[in-house]
Amino acid sequence: MKKRARNGKITEINHPECERIRDAVDAALKETGERLGMTFRAGNMSYDPDGLSVTIKLAGSVDGEDGEAVDPMVQEFKRHCDQFDLRPDHLGKEIKLEGTTFRIVGLKPRSPKFPIIGQRVSDGKRFKLPLKGVQIVLGIAFDLKD
Repeated sequence: MKKRARNGKITEINHPECERIRDAVDAALKETGERLGMTFRAGNMSYDPDGLSVTIKLAGSVDGEDGEAVDPMVQEFKRHCDQFDLRPDHLGKEIKLEGTTFRIVGLKPRSPKFPIIGQRVSDGKRFKLPLKGVQIVLGIAFDLKD
């Protein structure tokens, strides 16, 4: 039987409640981040099957001179893009792979087959994208299959 909330308090943790928790944690961390010159956000969350506890991954980064959070994947892209025959201006470019539109948002150089991080435009979810597929779409590599 599903438990009902009392006075807006959470009595059972489930997927919809995790979204409420994420919003509350992000709001609480905003003031701390401003004080420290950083940006924090709640990352991946998981909850126990009993619905009584939740684990939250916390992500934080230093704010740049413009006041925006410095994204480590963006820094990695700028630093290592030439190793993958990419250019800095490819960052932020929208591409279409297998019928889905992605925005190139980062690079993970330690992942040789899927080093490109793409954000699905429709919902913002991030994916590891195949290097060769991205290069072909960008016109910097050619598919040599018969």
